[in-house]
Amino acid sequence: MRVGYKLADLIIDNYTTERYVAIAGPKGEKTALALRPRHFMIPTADGLTPLKYVLNINAGSSLPTSRQARAQQADRAFAIGTYDRQAWYQANQIPNWQAIEQRIERREQMGMWNPPGARQRSGRKQ
Repeated sequence: MRVGYKLADLIIDNYTTERYVAIAGPKGEKTALALRPRHFMIPTADGLTPLKYVLNINAGSSLPTSRQARAQQADRAFAIGTYDRQAWYQANQIPNWQAIEQRIERREQMGMWNPPGARQRSGRKQ
């Protein structure tokens, strides 16, 4: 606990550069916070005084926090059909996924694209 308070004190005392800080929200969403120079100091009659703060730490999460864990979760959801391709692309942070999706849709319309596992499923007797 003392280390956490010391770290917060050092941030307050030495935070002099404007920057954006990435934050993982409680539901795993990506957000950002813009901090200005001396963000944690308030002006008083005696000069600048640090803000009072409370250090809250919540260990653990019910949601995956690493990119790899989120990708694995999306892969499982896609495999069982609870995610569509767009959700899978977004969860895996595939660049230019819209162009990929358009190519796949064109190929499907022309009969040149089979989704994964289609060949195996077509051989089954119903």
